[in-house]
Amino acid sequence: MRKRTEKTELKKRYAGQRYGKILLLAAVLLLAVLLQPGEAQAAQEDNVWAVYAFTLDSDGYPESAFAAAGYVVDFGDSSPYQVYTNSVFFEDDGSSDNFDASADLYYFLMDLETGDLYNLEVSGYNSHCGMMILDFADDVPTTGILTAGAAKKGQEVEIIGLTYDDVTSVSGTINSYKQNKSGDDSWYVLDYSGSTDDFYFYPMALVDEDSNIVGMITSKGAYAMYSELPSSFPENLLTDYWWVLLIAAVVIVLVVAVAVGSAKGKKKAAAQTTPVAPQTPVTPQTPEPPTDIPIYPTTPVYPEKPEPQPVRPSPRTVTSLVGIQGIMAGRTYPIGPEGITIGRDPSNVIVYPADTKGISRKHCRLYFESDGGLKLVDCGSSYGTVLVGLGKMTPLQPVSVKPGDRFYIGSEKNGFELR
Repeated sequence: MRKRTEKTELKKRYAGQRYGKILLLAAVLLLAVLLQPGEAQAAQEDNVWAVYAFTLDSDGYPESAFAAAGYVVDFGDSSPYQVYTNSVFFEDDGSSDNFDASADLYYFLMDLETGDLYNLEVSGYNSHCGMMILDFADDVPTTGILTAGAAKKGQEVEIIGLTYDDVTSVSGTINSYKQNKSGDDSWYVLDYSGSTDDFYFYPMALVDEDSNIVGMITSKGAYAMYSELPSSFPENLLTDYWWVLLIAAVVIVLVVAVAVGSAKGKKKAAAQTTPVAPQTPVTPQTPEPPTDIPIYPTTPVYPEKPEPQPVRPSPRTVTSLVGIQGIMAGRTYPIGPEGITIGRDPSNVIVYPADTKGISRKHCRLYFESDGGLKLVDCGSSYGTVLVGLGKMTPLQPVSVKPGDRFYIGSEKNGFELR
């Protein structure tokens, strides 16, 4: 009778251990489902577009153009996609340094990866935030679309936008936001941290970890995409996802309880079924002294110092830009590691007078690649840049140049040569 009772007890314990393993596996699977990470964030650089505005001459050909960064935004609720860009194609008084204020403007969106173009129509302006909103006139893209989201305090974001000749992104944080009102209009001003020194074209987009555009940095500041932050977006994980945390805590408690119970059952079963063998006393042994101790030299040995290798001079130190036509003729400008910018804006290295016809504020730029190669890029100027041997350059498309090459800006009256 006693043996039968012990056998029954052992079956119950082993069954409990088996059920405990099943519960443990189920708990681990449930945790994996609850805590499963989302899809890896796609490269946000694919969501940056270029917006061009231009006028037509009497023959119907584009005459002058101006570029800015743009973003295709989906606000949901069956709303059509809209393009958001910087509104300062014009000055505050309605005038423009790039266009005749009375001329008709045409807008299109360009895919920087494929060069595909989409016709746009102006939908409206947000003068408080410096934003221009445009609708698609016909075809609508299927990729590169950002869903609008709400900005939150302490939110980690990715700042994306255009440099001189590329698309880039940097990490940032939304520190706080403040609501401003003017009549019936209201908008949120964002205080953010993150460097925007590498960006050249406004606006830049603030994108959260779920690939939602939560704000934009225009020439007037940083602003949230929503005029009122939707309540459906969680402000605090503890208050909005309490049920997920509660389920996770219950599962963790169950896992710990099952693991502890299983360990106790194994230990008790082993104590009742395994006989204890008598222990044999062990006679302590005296260890022998080591005989293979290495003898180290008293004077340290240092490796010989390698001979210094000669440093090859960088090709950047032997390149300069010389004016050959116009008011800059005869002047020589060394091209340093930071490159050279040309235009009417005082921030350029080569500055033309403000009334110089054909020269834009930021007309063109020379810069070095990481391998030392020299590039020339037109910065979206009104009258263009002509490289001898190539012709009129495409805006924002860098071209490799070398000593001896010549180019003209605005007209043949303003020429330069690389030496």
